[in-house]
Amino acid sequence: MVRDDAPTNDLLAWDLGAGEIAVIATAMANPGYEAVLDDAAARRCAMVFGVPMRGTLSFVALAKKRGLIPACRPVFDEMLAAGLYVSLALVEQVALAAGE
Repeated sequence: MVRDDAPTNDLLAWDLGAGEIAVIATAMANPGYEAVLDDAAARRCAMVFGVPMRGTLSFVALAKKRGLIPACRPVFDEMLAAGLYVSLALVEQVALAAGE
C-alpha cells in the first residue's frame, strides 16, 4: 500500500531525496513500520527521529536464514555490480553475521 503521509518541516529540513522523505514520513506516521533505507544521510535522519530501519542487505541475509538462497555473497556481488552503493565494510559485516 502506498500512503501519502505528509512529512514534517523538521524532516524536510534534512534535504533528503523525495523517496527517502516519503519512506521516513510513512514510518513516522505508522508505529510498527520499518523504513528500508540505504542512503547514509537518510539512515542518520531516521535514527534522529527514532524510526526503526533496515537496509537492503539485511533482506538478503534474511533470505539466506530462511533457506531461500544458499549464500549472501553472490547476491551482494550482483547488487554492487548493478550499482547499489554501500561500503564494502558493511557488506563484509552483514556477510559475517550471516555466517559467511
